[in-house]
Amino acid sequence: MNFEQQGVIEFNLDKLDYDEKRNWVNYPKGILRYLLKKGYSIPTGVDVLFYGNIPNGAGLSSSASIELVSGVMFEKLFDLTIDRVELVKIEKLVENKFIGVNSGIMDQFVIGMGKKNAGILLNCETLKYEYAPNFNHEY
Repeated sequence: MNFEQQGVIEFNLDKLDYDEKRNWVNYPKGILRYLLKKGYSIPTGVDVLFYGNIPNGAGLSSSASIELVSGVMFEKLFDLTIDRVELVKIEKLVENKFIGVNSGIMDQFVIGMGKKNAGILLNCETLKYEYAPNFNHEY
């Protein structure tokens, strides 16, 4: 719904290649590609309507958000068991290998592992993390 001018976009599970003209659709497509590559069973396609309230292009991890919601959606729809840190790693693969963005893992990690009113101390090399004490401050 955020890009209504693009209309309905379709693609096949047997053709999960990057499509420069389809910009945001590459994020869920990349998640599908890497889930299948890692051996997860996704036997059918899905009809999905996406809508988000993160401003498009605002640099607020909108790509990590759509990757995570896609991964969680596929996990629930197809009764998969995907460790959340594993899904975060798959998101990074999508960004780096599929989309071609040379990014780290922090955005994906925060979107995937964040907790309300808590900070995360993350070692981006080892992915060891801990949550800071809950904050209940109003700013």
